[in-house]
Amino acid sequence: MTLRAKGIYKGFTSGSGFLPVLKGVEMEVGEGEIASVVGASGAGKSTLLHILGTLDRPDQGEVEINGKNVLGYRGKRLAEFRNRELGFIFQFHHLLPEFSAWENVALPQLIAGFPLSVARKRAYELLEEVNLAKHSEQFPNQLSGGEQQRLAVARALANRPKLVLADEPSGNLDKKSSEELHDLIWELNRTYGQVFILVTHDEELAHRAHRVYRLKDGILVEEKG
Repeated sequence: MTLRAKGIYKGFTSGSGFLPVLKGVEMEVGEGEIASVVGASGAGKSTLLHILGTLDRPDQGEVEINGKNVLGYRGKRLAEFRNRELGFIFQFHHLLPEFSAWENVALPQLIAGFPLSVARKRAYELLEEVNLAKHSEQFPNQLSGGEQQRLAVARALANRPKLVLADEPSGNLDKKSSEELHDLIWELNRTYGQVFILVTHDEELAHRAHRVYRLKDGILVEEKG
């Protein structure tokens, strides 16, 4: 899986006029890589991640995944692509409180059309991977913050996506839980070779990645070395 962003421009209109946020962003992430995006608060990191994940559209530019401009997808094709090929982990986990842990992980598979028996089996396997097997029947509000984020990781991986996008995934966690989550992401990357793009303010975490990008004044620059 390769991802290329080409000439991404994005701005917003406010009461004081037009505010450019992304000014021709270029980015490339290769097979099996983890890339981090760092920058000051309000620099546009989340905006960029949402565009890379087809959750938002740029004013101009392309996002190519395996050579295909996915921003050209619409409607059902876009929804299916997002469900099957992409995984999302957010700072606020967005788990469904009325569903148990295994049901939260099974849901993306059911949406993709997998039978319940297959989705349940895969859910239990993933919960084992993220060390939550003993909590499979519990609901999100019965889990700690770190456990909820590990559950969100399992859900993101449910359909074996080629690309996982994480927006400040440890932003609300204590140091120990953050380190456990980061170690889990790296272990999953080594095991399955999925591409991860992490937006983070944590410089130490960022520099563990294969590629480090810094967003400043609307320009994305890859840091070398």
